[in-house]
Amino acid sequence: MSRILAVVILAALFLAPTGCASLQTQQQEPFAGYPSQIDRFDFKVAWRTSKTKEGLAVDVVLKNVRYLLVNDMTLEVSLQGKGQKVLSKGSDYRLQDLRDGEYANLHVFLKDASVSSGDQLHFQIRYNGIEGSVAHNIVSDFTVNAITGVIIRDKREFEQ
Repeated sequence: MSRILAVVILAALFLAPTGCASLQTQQQEPFAGYPSQIDRFDFKVAWRTSKTKEGLAVDVVLKNVRYLLVNDMTLEVSLQGKGQKVLSKGSDYRLQDLRDGEYANLHVFLKDASVSSGDQLHFQIRYNGIEGSVAHNIVSDFTVNAITGVIIRDKREFEQ
C-alpha cells in the first residue's frame, strides 16, 4: 500500500510542473496568428476573420489590462456597409470572471456575411469592471476597416 502511495505522489510531483509549464507557454503568445490588434485603456484586443460557406467567423482574444475583475462580458460584432448599414450581426459572452492580466477567447459568427471594399467591422464590448469596491457598467466600442483592420473610430462610455 505504501509503495502505491509513493508511486502516486512521485507521479503527481513529476506531472504537476509539466502541466504548469504547458499552461504558461500557451499564455505567452495568445495574440500569435491574429493580424489585427488594438491597445485600449481596458483591454488589449486582437482579432482575425475567416470566410466560411455560411458567413464570416470573427475570432477575438481580449486581455484585461485595467480592472481587478471583469464580469458579465458580452461582445457584439457587426458588419456594416455603406452608410453604416448593418449587414450582419452576432455576439458571444463570457460567463467566467476575467481577472487583471487574464485572457478571454470569444467567437462571433456573422451569418451570410461577405466582406466588400469599404465595409467596416464594429466591435462593442459590454461588461462590469470592478476596481476595489467600485463597479462600473461599461460599453466600449471601436470600428475598423473590415479588410485592413485599420481603426476608424474608438470610444468608451460608462453606463449609469
